[in-house]
Amino acid sequence: MHKILIGEQAFRAYISILWFFNAKPATDPNIVVSRIQHGVDAAIDRVPMLGGILYKDDSKVYVKQATNRVLVQLEMLPYTLEQVASSRFNQNKFPDLFDNLSGAAPAIEGQAVLIVKIIRLQCGALVVAMFCHHIAADAKAVCSIAQCISDLSHPNPSAKLPLLWSDRSRLASMLQTYPAKQLPNSLFIDPLQHPATNLTIKHEYKRHQFQLTCRALQQLKAIAQQQDQHNSKQYTTNTLVMALAWRVWTRVLQKHGSTSPYTHTGCPVDMRTRLEQHVDNMEHYTGNCLLPFPMAAPAQFVLESPLVQVAHYIQSLIHKQATVPALHSFMLHFDPADDAAAKLAKTDAPVISFSNMSRLQLMEIDFGLGHAESVQLCSFDVPFMMFAISDGQSGLLINTVLPLEVVTAFSQDQEFALFANFIY
Repeated sequence: MHKILIGEQAFRAYISILWFFNAKPATDPNIVVSRIQHGVDAAIDRVPMLGGILYKDDSKVYVKQATNRVLVQLEMLPYTLEQVASSRFNQNKFPDLFDNLSGAAPAIEGQAVLIVKIIRLQCGALVVAMFCHHIAADAKAVCSIAQCISDLSHPNPSAKLPLLWSDRSRLASMLQTYPAKQLPNSLFIDPLQHPATNLTIKHEYKRHQFQLTCRALQQLKAIAQQQDQHNSKQYTTNTLVMALAWRVWTRVLQKHGSTSPYTHTGCPVDMRTRLEQHVDNMEHYTGNCLLPFPMAAPAQFVLESPLVQVAHYIQSLIHKQATVPALHSFMLHFDPADDAAAKLAKTDAPVISFSNMSRLQLMEIDFGLGHAESVQLCSFDVPFMMFAISDGQSGLLINTVLPLEVVTAFSQDQEFALFANFIY
């Protein structure tokens, strides 16, 4: 099994699947747990590298090895969907929500693990989140679990029962049987040729929030238009924000010991949006499959080039490399001995990753992720996490979890301060 090295926790390959069930009030959560457990057991039987078993008591769900070592445990949340939505993900209102969501990737010293989180909300809905650690390519294992989550009112758990949405089996089949193709090199620059530097960042974190107002975003776009001498328009507001954050993060890394000539990031892709053209009834599919694509660039390019050029670089890489065949090829031909994502983490970690998530409205609740100007920025592991949503006024609220010693370097960055206000 691939050994996770010190400093390698910054970038790992994940699939996360999120289901919202409109469960009946009388539904016994133990039934749901039992059915998910059935799928987890089946997946572990098929893929021994998973190695973790799901358990649940009155207050939490946790995953434990055969040696009784607890790998991760997550508290169940008592909040309703309405409460979460109305808070606009305000971390001060629901700190546990953010603690749990960002804490799903513990340091497990090389042990691959399947993490399952079950949340029962007061409105009767059930949320099931799965984090497949270091097995992003194992589509069959994920589908095995998905097939075991079925009609919650049925008394007999069985992998053959229909799911709450139709055509899930077809989607599972597609993931398993997509034509095998060699994964193209998803990096313009190969970071594996450049060993990691010893950063001085310590693992102590605190939440902070920044805001890019509508006016700030307009100013950002205006600067980009001035820099875009050829009027190429090969960028979006999202990629401009990504480019700005990547540049600031690269400066932060250098202030804390990085001497690498390259800087690295990742671009997680929402598989649902990529599969939409192949599935007839996407309105019944409310799941998420996130797959990260690594990116790299010379640090000098990211730091010194006009922002619009960095945004164009990101845009072109996503357009050329994040294709459906490439995503499926990566999922179907993952080899732990040749894990590109894990090897990437041996370079100048920590890593920042970006995602522009397109979500359907659930229960007619707008979570702020469907707006044209909204963008979700997040890393798959600490010490840097950024999650941005619409502030309701065409701007962005950026919630971050940062190591304590980099907060000043980040918040006082002169370029970032031109556009972002430090809230707390």
